[in-house]
Amino acid sequence: MSVEQIAVQSTHIESIFVLDDNNNPVTGLVAANFNISISLNGEASALTVTIAEVNPTTNPGEYSVTFTPNATGRWVVYVGRPGTGSGADEEVWTGEYDAIYGDDNSILGQALLAPNITAVVANGDEVEVMYYGADTQTYRIEIRSTTGTVEAYTTNEGNGPVTLTPVNTGSKVIAVFGVNSGSATPTTRTRTMLVTIAG
Repeated sequence: MSVEQIAVQSTHIESIFVLDDNNNPVTGLVAANFNISISLNGEASALTVTIAEVNPTTNPGEYSVTFTPNATGRWVVYVGRPGTGSGADEEVWTGEYDAIYGDDNSILGQALLAPNITAVVANGDEVEVMYYGADTQTYRIEIRSTTGTVEAYTTNEGNGPVTLTPVNTGSKVIAVFGVNSGSATPTTRTRTMLVTIAG
């Protein structure tokens, strides 16, 4: 089973298919019809996993599995159908993921609860900012000093990455804005994290 890298605090959606013994699609199932488990680094997690039917008419047998990892590490999500009587589960799907904030100077904009991250770049080097957004929305991405001075910014539609150049070393606030993002002083901050730019 391959391991996929996903962003912490980013909602992840997978499509799964349920077939009967004759390989016909099974429709009309709800979450209660499945046995669902999720673990982080081998330990059971209480994180919520939701399952919903996509469309029984146009996509018969297809269901979406949705969860939002809240910490870094190896996540495993299992979905099974209960066996009859005392029979064992019939596995429908298992997904395995490495949830990350980003490495070195790659910052994942969805990491809303991220701790301080050291971006190992020299002052004046570009920092890559990853974020995930709607294709129809223009986002403003900023690097600010901790005193609030905007040191660098760019605007971009849809998803990142974008690159920005911090002016000075030290702690910086990286923010992604989604509403009124074309404004010089946007008011709605959708993602924020504190980053240390090394000299």
